[in-house]
This record gives sequence, structure tokens and C-alpha cells, in this order.
Amino acid sequence: MPGLTEYLSGVLNVLADNGLWAATLGTGFLTAFLSFYYEQYADGTGWRVVH
Repeated sequence: MPGLTEYLSGVLNVLADNGLWAATLGTGFLTAFLSFYYEQYADGTGWRVVH
């Protein structure tokens, strides 16, 4: 089963293949999604789902 990094690299490759605007907007939406749903532990030991 692929991890988060492998999944994200696949998504970023698809966005890059679809042009500059798709990559720019897609990366922005992806960043917003990740920052909304995931939060890093204060001590830097991992991530947790917050919503």
C-alpha cells in the first residue's frame, strides 16, 4: 500500500502534466486540504487528522 508521500507525488505529477495553471491551482488546493485536515504534533513526531 502506498504511503502519503508516494500518493502526493503521483498527484503532483498529474497536475504538472496538465500545464502551469493546473499545477499552480492544484498545488494550492492540495496544500489547503492538507493544512485543514492534518496537523503536526508539537514535538514533531508525526501527524494527526484534526477534522
